[in-house]
Amino acid sequence: MKKLFIACLLAGALTACKKDKDVEAAPEKTYLLKKRSHVQGSSSWAMEYTFDAGGKMTQLISSGSLGNYVLTPQRDQNGRIIRANFDNATYGYRTYEYDANGNLAKMNFYSLPGGSMVTYTIYSYTATGYEAARYNPSGGLNGKDVYQFTADKKNIAVQKSYNAAGTQTQEKTFTYTNKRSEYYVEPELTMQRLNSGFCNEHAIATATIKALPAGTTYTETRAQEYNADGYAIKTDVVYSNEWENMESSFELIER
Repeated sequence: MKKLFIACLLAGALTACKKDKDVEAAPEKTYLLKKRSHVQGSSSWAMEYTFDAGGKMTQLISSGSLGNYVLTPQRDQNGRIIRANFDNATYGYRTYEYDANGNLAKMNFYSLPGGSMVTYTIYSYTATGYEAARYNPSGGLNGKDVYQFTADKKNIAVQKSYNAAGTQTQEKTFTYTNKRSEYYVEPELTMQRLNSGFCNEHAIATATIKALPAGTTYTETRAQEYNADGYAIKTDVVYSNEWENMESSFELIER
């Protein structure tokens, strides 16, 4: 009788294991950023994306206090953006080059209608961070930003800014939450990388900005709200100086 009882237990366990294998885990939901909107005092602005049937970004529409334009990307055979065209000639157009690892290596900014180069930025990466050096058309240095990664290389720990003479003018230090950055979602993630060479994976908790050589400092404190799947839908930024606080909202669509 005892042997029969043990056999029944084993049979039940095997059946349960088979059922567990048959049940597939529900896939993680992913999202695209449809629109982000910002309000700071009397100023407001928004960035809205349009997509093709496959979810690839086709346009970025900027409106409000920071400028009004439509950006249309041009891509290479690998799907990477190699040129950004603007419907507003004030913004000229930009071209992008990549290194062997797929990192942004160079951004060229041209004016319209003539197509003359205005400035270009070269990105150099190391194991601990990267540098973004800005040059005028003649090759003279306009300034640069030097970024140091966090230990896990998922975020920026420190950003140091230098002028054309090589003098440091600003230092920013950051702390992070363990949740996804509000900007770490396509196509915003790609646009962040095109704008600065990198996108933080985690949300910023605080940013401390020190002006040099004066040494004056202010802080930004950020608080994010998330949907049930861990994507940010709202961010509040509080400044310790005289700046007005900022509210941002993020409209997502399921991918």
